[in-house]
Amino acid sequence: MSTAGFHRSGVTHRDRFLELARNPPSTKEAKNLAARFVVKQFVAEGTNTKGHHDMSEDYFRLLFSQDLEPTNNHSEQQIRQCVIDGRITQGTRGDAGQCYHERMWRTIATCKKQKRNMFDFLQEAITDLLQKTSPPTLIAY
Repeated sequence: MSTAGFHRSGVTHRDRFLELARNPPSTKEAKNLAARFVVKQFVAEGTNTKGHHDMSEDYFRLLFSQDLEPTNNHSEQQIRQCVIDGRITQGTRGDAGQCYHERMWRTIATCKKQKRNMFDFLQEAITDLLQKTSPPTLIAY
């Protein structure tokens, strides 16, 4: 299939999926799935400019980006240390502890990959939280 044909096919399948996902049946599971693909409205901070963010863009980025590798080998290598740590320490006992560990390991791995100091990032994030300003981001564009 040509690159243009693959792109057209991806757009067609994405649009069909989103049509179904954005008009879910009345079950709880379907509504939870639909919430992942909503278009969120927002007003830019400091201005009155209105905008929107299509949550589905993140899910379908792999289909349309030439820069992304279609395998998850890199991701699996990144979380390997987390899995080993969880087996050694026997993990956590509750959802709050699990959530904390997931977020901290992601932060550590992302800072390491971006060659950033994780402690500097955390200090900046906590300072921004206390000052009620926009937090730093780990997303590299």
